[in-house]
Amino acid sequence: MSRITLTDDHLSGCGDTRTARVATVRGGIYAVDLHQSDAASTTVAKGTENLVPVTTALIATGFLLVADAIVADNAAANVNFGIGVEVNLLVESTTDIAKGDALKAVNAQAYAVKATPATDRYHFIALEARTANDTGIIKAVMVSPFGAF
Repeated sequence: MSRITLTDDHLSGCGDTRTARVATVRGGIYAVDLHQSDAASTTVAKGTENLVPVTTALIATGFLLVADAIVADNAAANVNFGIGVEVNLLVESTTDIAKGDALKAVNAQAYAVKATPATDRYHFIALEARTANDTGIIKAVMVSPFGAF
């Protein structure tokens, strides 16, 4: 995979690096801090370099990324994002997930759950099924880092 940085004309990247402002989990969903909610995000430019936890507001208006691995708070985190980018995604599958299901981010969680495409903003399509009643990693494709209806 190539390393691509986030610029105005380039909104996809595999193996890109951001500073995690929270401890991350492999396959976890995080937001770019465009809203500058973290004290270290004093400008938009600095905000684009910081990962923060997902909130309802960020799901609706933010830019989401998927962490490659577990990293500590304030450490560099490799992330993947962009239209059509395949990711290892952390999901919670109490509601069974079938291959092809839309998946959405969840407020204050690092995982995705099955979405209802007619009513939910979703960011991913499952490439694998998962039926266990817990969290785990599946392959998914990102539909958009901004979400789709």
